[in-house]
Amino acid sequence: MNSLNCDVAIIGAGACGLSLAFCLHKLAPSLDIAVLDSEQEVGKKLARTGNGRCNLANNCWKREFYHSLSWQNEADYVDFWRKFLDDEKLDVLSTVKGFWQNVGVFLLDQADWLYPRFLSAKQLRDKLYASCQTENVHFYLSCKVKSISKQKNTYGLEAVLNEAKLFVNTRYLVWAAGGLSQCNQAATSLAYTALENLHVPMRASLPALVQLQTKPNYLRLTGLRLKVEAKLLLTDGEFISQRGEVLFAKYGLSGIVSMILATYYQQDLAKQVYIPNECKQKLSQAEQKTLQKHLKRLEFLWPKFKPAQANYLLLNLLDELTDADILDFIRCNFACQTKFKTDKSTDLAKVHLTKALLDFLLSALLPSKLMAIIEEQLEQYWPDLTQASLANLLYYLRNWPLIIQSTLSLKEAQVSLGGVDLKAINPRDFSLQVLENCYVGGEMLDLVGDCGGYNLMLAIWSAIRISESILTKEKHK
Repeated sequence: MNSLNCDVAIIGAGACGLSLAFCLHKLAPSLDIAVLDSEQEVGKKLARTGNGRCNLANNCWKREFYHSLSWQNEADYVDFWRKFLDDEKLDVLSTVKGFWQNVGVFLLDQADWLYPRFLSAKQLRDKLYASCQTENVHFYLSCKVKSISKQKNTYGLEAVLNEAKLFVNTRYLVWAAGGLSQCNQAATSLAYTALENLHVPMRASLPALVQLQTKPNYLRLTGLRLKVEAKLLLTDGEFISQRGEVLFAKYGLSGIVSMILATYYQQDLAKQVYIPNECKQKLSQAEQKTLQKHLKRLEFLWPKFKPAQANYLLLNLLDELTDADILDFIRCNFACQTKFKTDKSTDLAKVHLTKALLDFLLSALLPSKLMAIIEEQLEQYWPDLTQASLANLLYYLRNWPLIIQSTLSLKEAQVSLGGVDLKAINPRDFSLQVLENCYVGGEMLDLVGDCGGYNLMLAIWSAIRISESILTKEKHK
């Protein structure tokens, strides 16, 4: 058996592991660092980030953009972030920007989404990797960690490196193996099992930032992109809203909006999981009753399916169009003036909805594929069109429902929700409460950010804080 002694062993050569190796070399260049990864190359997931352009960070960093299964109530949530930000004394965004500048990356700001100016995730991965390659930082690829043992002042790692056994003895141990999405799950699961064997509490991994499987799935709309406001209905009349573009697919919905809501959906399915109040809105009692009647009348969309306990997603197909916008369009349009009898009332409930006006408005407001589907549905929703008004039509188009059946799997997810329970770590430096000189960073934590650079920011931030903690301990040993 080959043996290796080092000061710091990092399990995982992804974004967090590479960043930690860079930070440690910068702060304490004399430390001997070993980075072990089961893949044949470093940073495979990092090299694909942001569709290959690599969204590094976001100028709109806020704590409510993060999700966890570890928060059971508001007290858990508030306590975690109070410690995470050291009672608001720390600036995550500025620190992460400074990190990339030290690596030698010029930041490009595109609507608050920050990218490397060269717009290449692979080039960024290579640049970060090159910055880590020094005489005291050693990489061991195709290296699978089989077990971990805690000794008096060190940790012993048993691993397999290119089919040969390897024993690693280290003073500091850092887990940065990533989540269970888009990875070699068998190899990554070994790291999770090793942590469990050390009695570290874990949360089961679920796909997050992932496409939604919906019913109906509208195969005719496959490939259609549409700007909407989407509302995920929760219990007690609460909902979570996201604005942006969705992409219709054969299984349901893709796009940033649906992927973010998929993470909330996973949280909502898990019992006793706290979703921050800042993320939620609430319908009034009157609005709830109106919506219930609306959904009841639409049950023909889900034959042989009982939607009583369904998770509804409401799409506002007229996002950013107000009632006044619609009325102005009708009154100013020549066809409406000459063919349709519309009065000058500002009360949309009094504007009579004829078949001609319905067809005219749908053709003006919706893509043709979607228009055809809406017209078919309205024939069943309103068998007698004379009972409908313009107000009724706009309500329908602003509350077009889908039922969420599930999400796609971890294989398709951008990240995974779950991992090391947040109660098991110290949020100030990401050290494990039960194991001295042992840390967890990046996606192995049960902490997931929205699309827009938030997960890469977490990987970098945790690496920075872990390196600072190790440096502090080295100075006081």
